[in-house]
Amino acid sequence: MEGKGVLIAEIIITVILVLMGLGSGEYLWINGARSAVITLGIVGAIFCACSSYRFFMTSAGHPITIVGSIIGIVAILAVVVQIFGWTGFPILGNAKTALIILGAGIIVKGIMGRFHKSICREKGE
Repeated sequence: MEGKGVLIAEIIITVILVLMGLGSGEYLWINGARSAVITLGIVGAIFCACSSYRFFMTSAGHPITIVGSIIGIVAILAVVVQIFGWTGFPILGNAKTALIILGAGIIVKGIMGRFHKSICREKGE
């Protein structure tokens, strides 16, 4: 497993932002779940750019890559729904639910990205 430090930082930052968004206080520009979703979406995009994209480029048809892509699409949709304030989405329209889904998706995708390369090596891909 490569990038343990990045994974640990990713988990810590994600948990902190989720807790800040679910809390009742104001921290810098995060004053609620909606602003935390937007911030976490930007941070998640940076984490994805740092690591996950290379797995998609090397083995696009691998099941882990496909699941990771689906998680990424849901995460992007959650951020877009919160940016534009669309309430028509039953689950992602609620900022707190979107924040939890986004946080869980970032952590799961980060863990999958760290194990993906070792799985591909074992299978000879």
